[in-house]
Amino acid sequence: IPALLGRAAAEYNLNDYSNALTSYKKIMEMSPKSPASIRLGLGLCYYRLGKIDMAIKAFERVLDLDPDNVEALVHLAILEINTKSKDTEAVHLSIQRIQLAHELEPEHSLMLNHVARLYLLKKDYDISRQAAFIA
Repeated sequence: IPALLGRAAAEYNLNDYSNALTSYKKIMEMSPKSPASIRLGLGLCYYRLGKIDMAIKAFERVLDLDPDNVEALVHLAILEINTKSKDTEAVHLSIQRIQLAHELEPEHSLMLNHVARLYLLKKDYDISRQAAFIA
């Protein structure tokens, strides 16, 4: 499994998302109780392949297994904001996810970039600038 995981990561880093997805799926078949990080890889591949609903499901499953997974919190929030921007409840939940990610890892660059974006949308330019600067 470690070799297959390395292969999946290499394929992903080479932008070969389809083969990376296949590799992550093989890992899941071989070890159904794989850690949340494997499902995170699945979610990222689905996202890159434009399979947004599958990506959302994968990130939700990561959070079922590891509620404090900052990467999953941020990616899920981004997808929900981008796909459900007219749904006030979904946007509110996404903001809560970003806030939790910030509490867990205050200097996480991906999260800070999205905090900056959210505050920019709210026209709170000072906080947006601070978050962008720290990122």
